[in-house]
Amino acid sequence: MDVDLAVHLQPTEIEALPVVFPQADYYVPPLDVAIAELVRPVRGHFNVIHLASGQKADFYPSRNHPYWAWAWEHRQQGTVDGQPVWFAPREYVIMWKLEFYREGGGAKHLQDIAGIVRVSREELDFALLDRAAIELGLEKFWALAQQGSE
Repeated sequence: MDVDLAVHLQPTEIEALPVVFPQADYYVPPLDVAIAELVRPVRGHFNVIHLASGQKADFYPSRNHPYWAWAWEHRQQGTVDGQPVWFAPREYVIMWKLEFYREGGGAKHLQDIAGIVRVSREELDFALLDRAAIELGLEKFWALAQQGSE
């Protein structure tokens, strides 16, 4: 279990990571690594891990993904420690995990997607996911992930 976050950060805002996530309690990537991921033209990614629990937050900062604007418009608000937080829509997380699977394999991505589908089947926009899979060249991986969710 982890949390996936579509973030809209500037490089100067990355400097707040060690303040928000103190080193004594969290693994935070070196700032130069996080900044490099933030400015990647596509598919940037880094994570923060709570050391005591192993809970992980995946940050997805790339603004050049074809569905970035859609994801930003459909982000979902929640709260963490009483503070408002915006989360990436499930469909966007699925798109990212499909792309990561295409790039490097790793059954964990397909297992994560299958878990999202099992838990959130009623809330997912399958028409959007089917269309995105075709547009992004991910249809065979999307089919694999759906087989694992049955």
